[in-house]
Amino acid sequence: MKLAVTPKAYADMEAIRAYLIGRSPAAAGRVGAAFLDAFRIIAEHPNIGRQLARRVRRFVLPRYPYLVFYKVTEAEVQILAVRHAARRPEGEA
Repeated sequence: MKLAVTPKAYADMEAIRAYLIGRSPAAAGRVGAAFLDAFRIIAEHPNIGRQLARRVRRFVLPRYPYLVFYKVTEAEVQILAVRHAARRPEGEA
């Protein structure tokens, strides 16, 4: 299935990369590769993630504490956001 990554998801990944690269460039590379693998898996198996809301699903990265939020439409899979599992969802106090 066709895959689209939203600007928000790109910004999320860039923030994660920037955080990790200052601590361990190798870890930043491994996490970046894990995101790409997750996107490939999601594109191939769009219903793999846990359904949270109508069409929105959550995929947990294997081996890393990151969550990928995505939406499945008839035409494509849209990666909406990426965040660390320990972070509160946006808008939650």
